[in-house]
Order: sequence, then C-alpha cells, then structure tokens
Amino acid sequence: MMKNNFKKIPSVHVAWQQQGFTLIELMIALLIGLIVIAAAAGMFLSNSRVYGTTESVGRIQENTRAAFEIMSRDIREAGVTACGRSDTLMGTHAFLPEIQAGVWVNGNALDIYLSNNAISNVIEHIDPAGPLRIAPAAGAAYAGDEMMAICNSDFNVLFSATTAAGGILTPTVPLSNSQGAELCFLKPASGSWSSSCDLTGASSAYVGKVLRHRWEVRSNGRGGSSLYRQLSYPNTAGNMQSLGAAEEIAENVNEMRLAFRRSGDSAFQDNFSSWTAEDWKKVVSVQVTLVFQGDETGNAAGTDNAPLTRTMATATAMRNREDLL
Repeated sequence: MMKNNFKKIPSVHVAWQQQGFTLIELMIALLIGLIVIAAAAGMFLSNSRVYGTTESVGRIQENTRAAFEIMSRDIREAGVTACGRSDTLMGTHAFLPEIQAGVWVNGNALDIYLSNNAISNVIEHIDPAGPLRIAPAAGAAYAGDEMMAICNSDFNVLFSATTAAGGILTPTVPLSNSQGAELCFLKPASGSWSSSCDLTGASSAYVGKVLRHRWEVRSNGRGGSSLYRQLSYPNTAGNMQSLGAAEEIAENVNEMRLAFRRSGDSAFQDNFSSWTAEDWKKVVSVQVTLVFQGDETGNAAGTDNAPLTRTMATATAMRNREDLL
C-alpha cells in the first residue's frame, strides 16, 4: 500500500485591513465642509452688505453735493438785478413783493427771484412812454410778454413791454417811480430829453429779464421723490409761465425744510408763516435741510433693514443783502 507523501500545508490566517472612511468619519468631514462653506458664505454676504452700504452712502453724498451746490448758487444770487439789488424795484405787478424780496416760500417750495437774465445795455431812452433801444438787439431773449427790470445808479423799475424786436422794447405804460414821477434813463450824446421826463438818469442803464427758480421735493414717477428746480417767468397778466420741464437735481430726497435769518435775528427762524413782505425783504441768509434716502435694496439697508437716510443742512448768505448783516 502506497503511502501518501503529500505534506499537510498549515492554514494561514491573514488579518483583514480596513480601507476608506467609515460612515462616522465621512459625516464629520461633511460637517467640517459645511462649517467652512458657511463661514465663506457669511464673509461674502458681509462684504456684499458693506459694499452695498458704502455704495448707498456714496450716492447720498453725490446727491447732497449736487443739490447744495446748485441751490446755494441760486440763493447767493437771489434778489439781484443788472445793477445790484431788487428790494428797491419800483413798479406794479402781482409778484412785485416776491421779486423785491428775492426769496419766498410757497407751500413747501422755495422760490428764488433773479432779475439779471439776458442783460442788455440801454443805448437810448429819452421818453417815459417811448421805446427803449438796447444792445444787443432784442430778439429771442425778450418775448414781449414778460416782466423785466431796467436800472441804473439812480432808478430801478419793473416793467413790461408790448413789443420786443429789432433792438427796441416798447414799455406797456410810461416808466415811473413809486411817487408817480416819470423816468427817462439814458440820453445819447446827440439826443435830447422829452418834456415828459420828470427825472432823468445820469449813468449807464441795463435791462434784464425776471426769472423765478422754484425748488421743491415731489414725486419722481419712479416710486420715490426727488429735488426739482423749475424755471419760470412772470408774464404781463400777473401769472407765472414755465420755461420747459422741471429739472431733477437730486434723486431720493424725501423732505426739504427751510429756515431764514433776517437782519437782526440771532438765529434762523423756521416759523415764517406770518411774515410780511417787509420781513422777507430783510432776509439775509437761508438754511436748507434735506433728508436723503439711500438705495432700498437689501444689501444697502441699515441695521434695522430700513433704507439708509441722512439729514444734511447748509446755510447760504444772500450776496445782495450783505449790507444788512
């Protein structure tokens, strides 16, 4: 019987080795990833909010600069004529008190009157009811249905003309002062005064148109409000005639508050509803306060998620009232 010469091979036990991640490790890794993503998203949202807020504040500052720069320019020139100041203007017109004062309030609007637009030199006026010859020649600058101011160092008169063409303005009524004396402004070297002249001028004379610059806050048609300036002129019928559409000066302006200081006032007065025409003629400076609103988008909101607002104020002196200070 043959023997089995095959040796028995001992069994070998190989230990099983773990490979990859366990479920717990995977969940921990996912949690760490979520934390990192959340931190990055938080930083992004924070930076986006800071950028939006900075952009909104920048827009407010731009609107503030534009509004106050243009408005202050108008206020400084309020009450001016081609020869100086308008509070000495004589004549008859529905808007004469406002034109004399230079500044006026109508509801929530600030009205500024200037009488130095389209200035022309007077080269002849020798009869109170006669034509005013001016240079440059009257044309498109004078419509004939508007109020004008003629002045020199002696007289300052508000008047209207029936015709304005070819370098000639024909007054609607004879030019006169508040006492009824009829005025003649300038005689050329070769001319002679009319016998109708009660008083005659002895210096150069000028004519300028009267304009009103109205500043007010109103709806801009885009769901907000803006600061507007409307130019108009007083016509011979005693009404205001607009010169084109109102200009939008600054957007997102919610409110305008006004205060005035008269000669002798120790502070600005915001209660002026009972002022008379004489009070307005004593105004020497104007304080304007504007409430601006920033962008209403979420990234530009304030800490309470409301739109950013800033209240800005400026005070401007009227150049033509400096002698009253």
